[in-house]
Amino acid sequence: MRGKYFALAAALALSACQVSAAAVTAYTDVRPDQWFYGDVMAASSLGLMNGVGGGRFDPTRAVTLEEAITMAVRLHAWYHGLTIRDQAPGELWQDPYLEYAETQGILDGLYLEGSLNHPAQRAQCVALLANAVPLSALAPLNAIPDGAIPDLSPEDPLGPAVYALYRAGILTGVNSSGAFQGSRFITRCETAAILVRFQDPQARESFSLPQS
Repeated sequence: MRGKYFALAAALALSACQVSAAAVTAYTDVRPDQWFYGDVMAASSLGLMNGVGGGRFDPTRAVTLEEAITMAVRLHAWYHGLTIRDQAPGELWQDPYLEYAETQGILDGLYLEGSLNHPAQRAQCVALLANAVPLSALAPLNAIPDGAIPDLSPEDPLGPAVYALYRAGILTGVNSSGAFQGSRFITRCETAAILVRFQDPQARESFSLPQS
């Protein structure tokens, strides 16, 4: 396990993008008339996401794997009432997040090879976030039959988690058919919406999918 930790730390060190816990009150590239405005501001005020510098959020940029890990750690800490330790002298800023993710099982069972400053696939991001919350947080809201997600079987490795998130109203799919499209990159504004639904049951979506 420590080998995995140091491998992740080495990959993260290549990136100059630091995600801090500080919230901001406004972004120059997020307007009130955009569909994601409320989600971005809520995720920021909760300390689950923050900007990219210069007063910008960069809402349509793909989330990187390191950002996804950081967000999953913060979501886990919020749910469980835990704290993420401060960066110690001589450490990389990422070290507390990586240590937390490993010791709390957020990385368990996940394939995270490659540079962590590259875009994360939807499947990777969702798997990290699903590992961050207790099952009690995923109370069913929607009756989504097995097989209703057109591109994901309940028997797939990520199937149980994704179906649970659809049924909880946290995920709704990327088109009218409810497709998951796990290999597609996920944007920062999309991730903000998902994080808010994890945190606030009142924000979750009620919908249905026909059994295929």
